[in-house]
Amino acid sequence: MAYILNDIKAIIEKVKSRIPGFDSNRFLKAYHFADNAHKGQMRYEGTPYITHLIETVKILSNLRVDENTLIAAVLHDVSEDTSYSINDIQKEFGEHVAFLVNGVTKLSKVYYKNAMEKRQIESLKKLLLHTSKDPRVIFIKLADRLHNMRTLHFVRPDKQTRIAKETLEVYIPISNLMGIQGIKYELEDLCFKHLYQKEYRAFIDRLKKYNKKHDDIAQKTITEMSAILDKKKINAKVYLRPKSIFHIFKKIKSFDDPGAKNVLDLITIRIITDTPDDCYKALGVAHSMYKPDAGKLKDYIAVPKINGYQSIHTIVLGPKEARIEFQIRTQKMHDDSELGINLVTTKSMPAKYLKWMEQILELEKQDSDDDYFMRDLKEEIFSDRITVFNQNGEPFYLPAGSSVIDFIYATEPKKISYAYEARINDIIMPLTTMLNSNDKIKILITHTAHEPRLEWLPYTKTSSARGRIKEIFKSKTRAEKTSIGKKLLQSAFNIAGLGFIEDMKFKKLQKVLKERLNADYNSAYDFYVAVGEGTISPFDVIQLIYLERSSHGRDADVIDNSIPFSKKTIKLEITGKDRPGFVMDVTDVIRQYNVNLLSIWGAGDRSFGRKASLIIDFEMKDLRMFTEIIKRLEQIPGCVKITRKFAGQMGLFVTFAILNIIGWALHPFIVGIFVESGFSNAKTIVGVSIYVGLFVIFALSFYLKKLMEKNFPGTRKGSIGFALTLFVVSFVAAMTYAEFYFYKIPLDPMVIGILIALIIFYMLANYIEHRKVQLPKN
Repeated sequence: MAYILNDIKAIIEKVKSRIPGFDSNRFLKAYHFADNAHKGQMRYEGTPYITHLIETVKILSNLRVDENTLIAAVLHDVSEDTSYSINDIQKEFGEHVAFLVNGVTKLSKVYYKNAMEKRQIESLKKLLLHTSKDPRVIFIKLADRLHNMRTLHFVRPDKQTRIAKETLEVYIPISNLMGIQGIKYELEDLCFKHLYQKEYRAFIDRLKKYNKKHDDIAQKTITEMSAILDKKKINAKVYLRPKSIFHIFKKIKSFDDPGAKNVLDLITIRIITDTPDDCYKALGVAHSMYKPDAGKLKDYIAVPKINGYQSIHTIVLGPKEARIEFQIRTQKMHDDSELGINLVTTKSMPAKYLKWMEQILELEKQDSDDDYFMRDLKEEIFSDRITVFNQNGEPFYLPAGSSVIDFIYATEPKKISYAYEARINDIIMPLTTMLNSNDKIKILITHTAHEPRLEWLPYTKTSSARGRIKEIFKSKTRAEKTSIGKKLLQSAFNIAGLGFIEDMKFKKLQKVLKERLNADYNSAYDFYVAVGEGTISPFDVIQLIYLERSSHGRDADVIDNSIPFSKKTIKLEITGKDRPGFVMDVTDVIRQYNVNLLSIWGAGDRSFGRKASLIIDFEMKDLRMFTEIIKRLEQIPGCVKITRKFAGQMGLFVTFAILNIIGWALHPFIVGIFVESGFSNAKTIVGVSIYVGLFVIFALSFYLKKLMEKNFPGTRKGSIGFALTLFVVSFVAAMTYAEFYFYKIPLDPMVIGILIALIIFYMLANYIEHRKVQLPKN
């Protein structure tokens, strides 16, 4: 235990130099209290439990934390893993320390013994609630998690995966939001090491080669910059920034990515100055010495990130044409970035962090289950942020991927009932348009009020936008919700090529909904209502259907977290207003998703309306990406309609149709040969064959129409389906009459009458359906 006491002494000496009036006796009292409480307990790596607590304190001692934070860190597992309670801690060390310890203490295992996953989520909610009141809570938790990640290789593999995944999804985003980049980068690299072991080893080897290759260039640049800055009397430290392994890996995503070399070739050098003015002077020096890369200058000093991060980033072409990124900041900016809040001088949550903490509290108050809470937390709070501006130049921070709809709900929600388009950077765009950082937005409104559309939900990123839209549709009648749900679901089925929703095997889907979403619907109509009020997304249903198919090994493969979708060629017809740049806008969307565009064909209609029609073929292996592409294509200015074409089904349809027509066209000739052959009872046999033929041809015609409607949605309620039915049944009737008249076939008039009546009824029904669509509504 001597080495632990040495660590304690080193911590005290280090902290005393930074925290005036640090009470070392109180800290030692906390250490002895924790040591006694955890006596006999061992860590999974085989060391006394107290070592974990001291390592947690050592991590915090490198940050700007106060005395109570360090004491709470020593005691942070006492109430969870020993017989001592929070009250015991409060009696010995005061209410502030007790509050901090309580914040990082998980909820009782006994209470949640049959629902450990729920315990994790409820404990996270508790942690965030305490953090909103005192930021020191999250500092202790992050230090605790960092040491656990450093020793993660000692636990069993399944636990390694669970803890690393939770760290990646929850604690890394929190450390980023709190501005503790030092902890964030180490956690990222440790997650990479445990979740992607094979890729990690390969990437480390590759990175070493690049570092060796660039060392000379980096040192030459540092020497040159230091000399010029010194000559210009700008006090600055210039050094090579260590590469974050996982940060680079995320940018590359795959070793075959053509952009991988550019990312690895980027040398990052930091310049730390005394004042913001010196930062801009250093930027001028960098741009005068080396050629700047146009469009690669980011001024986060003038416009800080949502987590308060400040720095100037610029990329230049340095010695030997090497790509060099300079990160220029003051010492204070650097400390704020690496170490987070200064907890020695700050006891409450600084204003720059209050916004996202308020959003977390708002999520916690919403009446939603744990799955939706975690989804909203990841998508809205923990995702990357963008900065956008209203027409007056005021900045607003939104999750990356937010649309104009999210912007309206975040800024002026009353406008949503009157908004019809947006002017983004002086270009008219739909409300569903995805926003980018630094976009300037003006909402265009009409005087006529309208309610939001449920179809907007897939384009929303924020829980406030989703919640308000759902609230409107939940208030509608059951009949209205059923109608809306069926319409939206059928539209999604059309895109995915799943045919009619009426043909859906609901019993199977019911089981999958229960297993995967814990959603229990008693009937298909209950399910339609859920879709119609926004409780479940139509595309979520499509994804579940493909997941269900993949579980039976059919027509699917799974890629990372993507949705199963067999690799196939997708054919889309995109109809829109004929305008310059329409084709380029379409191909840009396809290019952004890095999919293989096989062919593109287009035609313009210069008559009234000037319409353009494009048919594109591309390879797709991920349903989630496919739905994203559809959403992005719909946002193209002037896009009117997107229809999926099914080349394989078209071939099947044409084959059946040709065989049908050829078979019945040849039938009279075959009958004639058979009758004239002199075979006894030939006419009777021919008569029976005609009955059978009529039934077969009628059934085949009916099947052809159903096949066409299922796979070519545009024909369901239009003249094509009606015209096809009219042609086939008329042709069959004409051929039947010809055989009856010319060959005097003995047929039962009643049977023939029934068959003809069926044909007429079928034609009439299709004609009525056709007229319903063609006639304008009053």
